[in-house]
Amino acid sequence: IIAGLNHPNIVQIYDAGQQGKLLYFVMEYIQGPTLSNLLHLDGTIPQHIAVEYAAQIAEALDAAYRERDVIHRDIKPENLMLNRWGKIKVMDFGLARAIGYQKITVAKTLVGSIYYASPEQVWGENLDNRSDIYALGVVLYEMVTGQRPFTGRSMPELTQAIVHGNPPPPSTHIPTISYDVEKIIMQALSLDREERYPDANSMALELRALHLKPASP
Repeated sequence: IIAGLNHPNIVQIYDAGQQGKLLYFVMEYIQGPTLSNLLHLDGTIPQHIAVEYAAQIAEALDAAYRERDVIHRDIKPENLMLNRWGKIKVMDFGLARAIGYQKITVAKTLVGSIYYASPEQVWGENLDNRSDIYALGVVLYEMVTGQRPFTGRSMPELTQAIVHGNPPPPSTHIPTISYDVEKIIMQALSLDREERYPDANSMALELRALHLKPASP
């Protein structure tokens, strides 16, 4: 399914097969770094660059859902890489699910990605594209503030924070954040998925319409 996607912001799968007992697939080589690497090094990503990255991710998610009914289910900075030209590549569709195909249940899939999981994902409800939109909202929040919207000292505390919603607005951490960027982030993070963007392309269009410039030195 992923090999059938042809989008500049989705890693390409060229081939798959079996050699003896070994299953393999051949994919596009991306040198990196990941957004996680960038955040680890710099703490935050400049607002105008973060918005551009988020728009590219949204366009990739929209193509996957629109063309193949694919929900990624694991959007997080570790799965978002930059190629040598500074363009985002959405990686690791290992937890992805195509609507209409058999569900894949992986034990503890949420443990490493819980910070980016939507409330409905935590509850184990049926997911649609708006779960990926939520995860992208978390990633954009983290890119511009250097903080995740929900934290907790334990897994139960963190999951409770997620399912109750109401994260602190990004301006709590970065008072200089654009009002429009904050509005987009908070809509993507809506507890009720009916209040999020109906599709990732709608979010991409709003991000692109901002035309943000680099902050003055």
